[in-house]
Amino acid sequence: MHFHRVLLLIGTMLLASCTTLHSGESFKEPAATRSDAALVYVYRKGIPPLWRDPTLLIDDREVSEIKNKSFTYFYLAEGTHKIATKWAIDLFPLNMNGTLDVKNGEVYYLRLGGGMMFFPGVHGLSTSVSSNLSQVSADAGMSEIKECMYIENQVPAIR
Repeated sequence: MHFHRVLLLIGTMLLASCTTLHSGESFKEPAATRSDAALVYVYRKGIPPLWRDPTLLIDDREVSEIKNKSFTYFYLAEGTHKIATKWAIDLFPLNMNGTLDVKNGEVYYLRLGGGMMFFPGVHGLSTSVSSNLSQVSADAGMSEIKECMYIENQVPAIR
């Protein structure tokens, strides 16, 4: 019985380490700021669930997938915008909704975070996953985004 639990744990860890492969430019320098819009970066450093990618929505418009170790940026008109992440239906509890207030000429960094916990359950190993989207300082954003690759988004500017 102990052997089966170890085998299950190893298999689960292997699956958890899988991720969608993607390629893109590494972060080199910040995009140009604009006087008529805010510049918003969204990135994901490599957090569980590693094998799935949520979609970022701004004002109910799909902007980009947020793959592990990736970033994208876009411009937003000044004001309050609805922001959400949409995961696959089996990860529905990870969906998030909120608002983001931006000002023209400013730069914002949003980090998709989360985690995964493994714990013994009645019928084997159980898992728990979490997700969050938070605004971070420019210093933290610039430092962490350098580990990520650029992914082109579907909507470069939102009014």
